[in-house]
Amino acid sequence: MRTRRFGEVDPATGRKWGGSPLTHWRALRRGVEAGEVRVPCGDCSACCRSGVPIYEDDGRELPKRADGACVHLDAEGNCERHATRPEHCRLFTCTLMSIAGVVTDNEAMNQALARWEWDLSSPQDREFAENARRNEAEKTRAENLAAQSES
Repeated sequence: MRTRRFGEVDPATGRKWGGSPLTHWRALRRGVEAGEVRVPCGDCSACCRSGVPIYEDDGRELPKRADGACVHLDAEGNCERHATRPEHCRLFTCTLMSIAGVVTDNEAMNQALARWEWDLSSPQDREFAENARRNEAEKTRAENLAAQSES
């Protein structure tokens, strides 16, 4: 059996190989400690188009275009300031959202999340993914409760 590389796209399905979620999480932690997470985004810029708040290193929110996308995306969807992008952008990865089964209100982001394929053959990886899903569900419940109490 041929070993697939992290981020390798299966030409038949178009899905990206993520491998072991637990191994991936450990690599992400090392990346955060080093100051940059390396995710093979390829031509995907869904996170930049998702409308989620993005912050400069000084804490100011980056302005958005009318469609919710980051103002630094060019017409092809490339970041115009990739070399000097904020830490928030350098450390972001949609992979943990994918492992947790997150569904957003942004179709481009949902498509990006659905492209990842994870190896859940080990009990540890299944437990890690289930804990991620449970944590995400608890976070969503808390956000819903907070929104209800504000209205």
